[in-house]
Amino acid sequence: MSDRLFLQDLFENHLMKGDGSVITSTNVNMINTIAQNLYDREELDDEGIEALKYLIMICNVLYNRTDMIVLPIEDGFYDLLLEKYKHYDENFQVGSAVVEFKSFVEDDVDTKETICPIYRLDQHEPKDSIHQDIFDQIMMKDKARFNEYDLHTTPIYMDYGDIAKRTHDTGHNHPDLVGTLDKCKFVLMSDAVKVGADQDSNVKILERDFFQNHIDRGIISSNQVIDMVLELKYDGISVEADCANTLLSARTRGDTGLGVASDITPMLKGYPFPKARNMIGQEPVGVKFEAIMTKSDLYNYCQAREKNYVNCRMAIIGLFGASDAYKYRDYITLVPLAVDRDQMTEIPNRVVEIEYMNQVFATKGEPLRYTTIRGTVSECLYYIKAFLDEAAAARDYLNFMYDGIVVSYLDEDIRARLGRENYINKYSMAVKFDPLKKLTTFRGYTYEVGQGGQITPMIHYDPVEFLGTIHNKSTGSSLARFK
Repeated sequence: MSDRLFLQDLFENHLMKGDGSVITSTNVNMINTIAQNLYDREELDDEGIEALKYLIMICNVLYNRTDMIVLPIEDGFYDLLLEKYKHYDENFQVGSAVVEFKSFVEDDVDTKETICPIYRLDQHEPKDSIHQDIFDQIMMKDKARFNEYDLHTTPIYMDYGDIAKRTHDTGHNHPDLVGTLDKCKFVLMSDAVKVGADQDSNVKILERDFFQNHIDRGIISSNQVIDMVLELKYDGISVEADCANTLLSARTRGDTGLGVASDITPMLKGYPFPKARNMIGQEPVGVKFEAIMTKSDLYNYCQAREKNYVNCRMAIIGLFGASDAYKYRDYITLVPLAVDRDQMTEIPNRVVEIEYMNQVFATKGEPLRYTTIRGTVSECLYYIKAFLDEAAAARDYLNFMYDGIVVSYLDEDIRARLGRENYINKYSMAVKFDPLKKLTTFRGYTYEVGQGGQITPMIHYDPVEFLGTIHNKSTGSSLARFK
């Protein structure tokens, strides 16, 4: 069977029919071997392009539908594969059809670890007063704190109905709130050059592929003073909802290409927004949220479900996939990301939008954290790099998971000129953190003999991405180097 037929069979005849039992260790190894071969080929023929498409669709359907600890394709490797596929189909949509898995087997996966594995290896040391100020803004120091709100003590209306129907296909009420982001691995070209990733066309760099691209197109000039908004990129599940002082209806992203979503209203209907008193009696507003689970809620949720989730990201996916999810809604924190601006024409720009959302729709004490910067392109790049570094350091201290930052223009004219393509806001780009630790699957040892007769063991594993490059083996001669 060819690689394309193997992947097509997995996708169409098993995963799309709710059979997750085919995601075994052996098949995952096969998927990764195919992925590595496709990535290494400079140009793909028609068969290779189709194989890559099915591989990405397999990842899409599993990413938000299962609570696997180690996904078939590691997240950073997936990003690079997606960029490669977009060379052949620039209109490809990220997302997946709604699938309810009847069975799912996690093969050879230890789920005993319950702490969040994201941590820094070095102690954070603010470099100067500017960096300290950025760090304080991320930590929300000296800003008005949002009152903690106990969902347990609040009367909540809930239509229990047939909870299993929560995954039926439905349309998006606010399509402009649905989509994904362009992503990059580096802020500066110099950072990519240092690790030899600048020549890989699948590796995106903010300086080159965002700012320089816009300079070349005449959208901005290099010496122009511009205003930017920098936000944390929360790591959870995207939710599009209609909201008043409570949540009225909700949908996940689903298949953006078909405009089809998963209806999760039975899970979230009645979720309260205690600060939205001004919304009582008013027309509902379309709001995009990131549904997350905080680190402080993770332990209690694991105790309640008698499960051991490896981190908050896996826990929120497990919660959304549970047939009795409504029982555990109190462990969900909804972070507001955007409102339907067509409904709220009085909002003049992104900063006012964020402040409005934080005042009205922030729940359980967690607003959307952001800052603004102003300067020329080179000055903005310096501040963006500082914000990225301090946001990475703040992961030790904040109560939730996030995997990068989002960079956006503030100027409404620039945003309008760049617009939106294929469910992607082109006036924004996400910058992912440099990975500190990756989970993968060990596949075995080989041994290499040097010219002097010395034997070096090589440790083989499914491919992972570090700093824009793919690794599938490491020397085992030095434990310190391997770590």
